[in-house]
Amino acid sequence: NAIANYALALCYAYGQVVNTDKSISVKYLLKSAEDNYPLAWAKLGESYYYGEGLEQNCKKGIEYFEKAIAIFDTMNEQNAVKNGVNYGYISDIHYVLFHCYHNGGNGIEKNLDNAFYHLEKAAEFNPDAYFQLALCYFNGDCTERDFQKAFEAFKTLADLTPSTHERYYDSVEQRNEQLSGFGEANYYVGLCFENGYGTNIQLNAAIYWYRKSAECGNGKAIKRLEELNC
Repeated sequence: NAIANYALALCYAYGQVVNTDKSISVKYLLKSAEDNYPLAWAKLGESYYYGEGLEQNCKKGIEYFEKAIAIFDTMNEQNAVKNGVNYGYISDIHYVLFHCYHNGGNGIEKNLDNAFYHLEKAAEFNPDAYFQLALCYFNGDCTERDFQKAFEAFKTLADLTPSTHERYYDSVEQRNEQLSGFGEANYYVGLCFENGYGTNIQLNAAIYWYRKSAECGNGKAIKRLEELNC
């Protein structure tokens, strides 16, 4: 059973119920992958890419990531859910592939078209990828510069900013970590409003979003507010 073998692989990978053993984990992943279970192929890709339980081979890791995605793309939503396929995890694999093709190296040829394809796929469920997509539109990286699309994406993320109040977090470190990405999105919304990137110039709105960003600890926003004497 592909799902059962995959579950056993995770148990050995993370020491759940049994002692951690990466090599045994890989054996169960291979059994699961024989039945074309996409998450098994993805985990094998991780094993090769990061050298966990297998000798590191980034190129082979990427081949396995691509194999996982190809199988996943043949599944409809109902079948994916039935087989326990996590959309968020598949999005994470797309995001890894974005970085691989965007940066090149480790035997991988740089390919910005492939990078942007995987980034768009990753952005469907991964907020970090969605922010990166906004940056690509803003900077004209991997695609044509489009300030309107960049602004809309930054604004969508900024509107999701959780509470900045300390009582919602176990520590200051946890607060800063969880809010850092939202702080960046808020900063770019302010930057767009200040300079008319993809929207009308509205200084009051820019100041509002800079302040929201500063509440998340964003240094650039804090500096800009000082420069604006706000």
